[in-house]
Amino acid sequence: MLGESNVGKSSFLQSNPNCFLINVEGMPVTNPTLKSWIWPFRDSNALPCEQCEEGDEGAYTDAVLAKQGIQWVRPIFLTWEAVMAKVDLIIQMRKEGVPGAPSMVALDTVSGALKLLEDWVVRNSVPLGISQEVKENFAQLHGPSAYDEMYGELLNIGVRCRNAGLGFMWVIHLTYKEIRDAKSGQRVGKELGYNMTSNLWSRLFSWWECVAALAVRTRSDFVQLPPKKVADGKGGFKEVPQGKSQVTRKERYLVLDAPPGEGLSDMVKRKVKMDSEVVLSNEESAWDDFKAAYIKEAKIV
Repeated sequence: MLGESNVGKSSFLQSNPNCFLINVEGMPVTNPTLKSWIWPFRDSNALPCEQCEEGDEGAYTDAVLAKQGIQWVRPIFLTWEAVMAKVDLIIQMRKEGVPGAPSMVALDTVSGALKLLEDWVVRNSVPLGISQEVKENFAQLHGPSAYDEMYGELLNIGVRCRNAGLGFMWVIHLTYKEIRDAKSGQRVGKELGYNMTSNLWSRLFSWWECVAALAVRTRSDFVQLPPKKVADGKGGFKEVPQGKSQVTRKERYLVLDAPPGEGLSDMVKRKVKMDSEVVLSNEESAWDDFKAAYIKEAKIV
């Protein structure tokens, strides 16, 4: 799933009760009614933590999380190994048929995962065969080999979940990039693009079954005003009809297809025949809106 910052990508996933959301981006709970599993949480100081019991080692309460019904948490050190341990757990639950286990895993976001993977590949560069001696930072590694390992890990996490019968979703930021004249260097415009290298994009894009972009637009509607009571001059009142008032609101929607040449045309796709966009009625039921549209319209082509 693609989307610019602050359009509601995380909130959309948080409305899915069957999703285990791996929160490597450090996003707080944004949906008014959290339905998904989410790990890790972020406390009031933006530090990673996970839910625990009152008597567990390191357990503490956080005012913001407590308002969301999360009473006890403990600090964690977030690494790629910790992420994979959670994925292994979900896969094992799936294999054992644990009732109520998640049926989908989502990685929020790819850019956040890449930061963890940089640390992971540095610490494991010798066993991975990238270097013959321990390195201190990513810049000391052979770039192509290091990136290849990182990109392979990102794809592998989805392959493993799919092979276990789980759905998997990557969350990707979209950003506007400046377009400059090749000769003068002057800014001539901007274009919407994904926040990753073209190498990684092409490797993942061919494997994806569906790529949807979450967008926001402004909609204006005319609403009939209620009748106004005015004095009728006889000691009573009468109702006078009122006109319509223009109400402006923001509407979130998923883009599943776009005409050639438009900004998203090369970034979205679907392997099923369904509407090119799905309107999300509200944050709490966003996933239900997408699910209903898929069930109603989708036909394998």
